[in-house]
Amino acid sequence: MKRILENAGASSVSGRRADETLAGAWENALALIAPSWSDLLVELDLSPEVDLLQVATLVSPLNPERCAGRSALRFRVAHDFGYGVSPSLAHRCLARLDEAGVRGSLRFPDVLSNAKAFFTQGPVFRLDGRSL
Repeated sequence: MKRILENAGASSVSGRRADETLAGAWENALALIAPSWSDLLVELDLSPEVDLLQVATLVSPLNPERCAGRSALRFRVAHDFGYGVSPSLAHRCLARLDEAGVRGSLRFPDVLSNAKAFFTQGPVFRLDGRSL
């Protein structure tokens, strides 16, 4: 397993232009990371005026968790296997938000490459002293 973003800021992986949809930002972000990625930790930063309950309902298949102190949700994506949704399901859920007119941006706080499961579902992300 290799950590692709060793000490790199999340903003260096994904941003969002004003005219870009969330689904478009997702595809552009995936194009920026190594094709060998295996696991992503994704944060969806939302506008403060967004109804977080509505957004959580629209993206419930992602099994999101709320980011403490921010108007943001966090979820995991697995490339081929393991804990996390498929890239295509993440794309579809983000497209739902686009259809509902929800504005936001994506960040990848952590990206792993070539992670191999050994009697587990995959790697554990550590963020702020917590296991995700």
